[in-house]
Amino acid sequence: MSQKMTAKEYGSSFAVANVYIGALVGPALVAGTYAVVFYLPAGANGLWLPFIAMAIVGAMCAFGAEIIRHVKKYDYGSLAKEVYFNKKFFLVIFDIYILMANIVGAALVQSLSGTFMKELFGMPEWVGMAIIAVISLVLLRYKDGMIRIANSIMSVVMLVGFVIISVLVIILFGDKLAYMISNWVVPETANPAGIVKNILSFAFASAGFALTMCVVEQPIKKKKQSIWIGLFIVIVAGVMMALSCFSFLPFQGEIEGNAAPLVYVMNTYIAGSYPWLPIVYYIIMLMAIVSSMIPGAYMVATRWEKTMPSKGFFQTTDRKIMLIAVIYMIICTTISLAGASNIASTGLTIVGYVGMPVVVIPVCFIWPVILYKRRKKAREEGHPIDTGEE
Repeated sequence: MSQKMTAKEYGSSFAVANVYIGALVGPALVAGTYAVVFYLPAGANGLWLPFIAMAIVGAMCAFGAEIIRHVKKYDYGSLAKEVYFNKKFFLVIFDIYILMANIVGAALVQSLSGTFMKELFGMPEWVGMAIIAVISLVLLRYKDGMIRIANSIMSVVMLVGFVIISVLVIILFGDKLAYMISNWVVPETANPAGIVKNILSFAFASAGFALTMCVVEQPIKKKKQSIWIGLFIVIVAGVMMALSCFSFLPFQGEIEGNAAPLVYVMNTYIAGSYPWLPIVYYIIMLMAIVSSMIPGAYMVATRWEKTMPSKGFFQTTDRKIMLIAVIYMIICTTISLAGASNIASTGLTIVGYVGMPVVVIPVCFIWPVILYKRRKKAREEGHPIDTGEE
């Protein structure tokens, strides 16, 4: 099959890339949590550091997409058996890592959802979390198609939103921004070791997505589609994260440690001039929260439903998936009580350290060699077996 890409195939790569983006950075990006925790400590360098982190993420996801395209497994349990050659020890470690990574990520999202539901409707945080969980479970019934559509819409909306917020910050605080950038202001506390640590912590915390997002990669049929998944992640997520850092530069010291810094900036400095902005922002955030919760719940549920009995209530796959998703949501909501900043800074750092040996090494170093050898052998023997031309 020709490697020439059609518009539909570009669209499929864009949709899959946006599931990665939504699952990895959605609500925490909209809230500004990631910018403050990982990039803003480097001052003006936060304008380009996100692209380095996203380049690492994009490369991991592109390599992962190629593995998935080759073995054609669309739940991460079956995929892991291929990646780790069915070695039980590695499969157990991988399962523990993925559960830990997804629970930490979803707990962060739920923590933010409680905050925003309280700000928007004045309801108790736990009630807001419960409502978001129920909405996510309802949408979960529409499976991978809904996940791709929801996250694609959200990425476009978030990108437009960050452009608007950046323009408003320029209008209101242009002089301070100009000073920060023209003098390339970097806090004295910033140091190369800390910057590298933050980049690697953020990037490798998402390593598991390179494999677990197999649940939405059914439309990926060509090698170029896998490459474009990585490129879209670098471009779209990198721009949004850089714009987030850009918007915070005038308030750098003031918002440190704030769980939802963009809310603080809007309510304190922007809402007085543009009173419509906070309401629009809260609506976008709620959309981001829902679109981000669905992928994690779906990937975990599709992995573990195969381990459940198939009798009585559990005789249908949909029921098993829904029950697992409910349990998953309850666990994540409980852990979310630790607070968004603590989860982001501590939980993601731990997950990042574990992700390096468990996922990054096999996905980015071992399997590319395996795929190259398999394709080379297929070409030499004249077989059409996944030579990269299909």
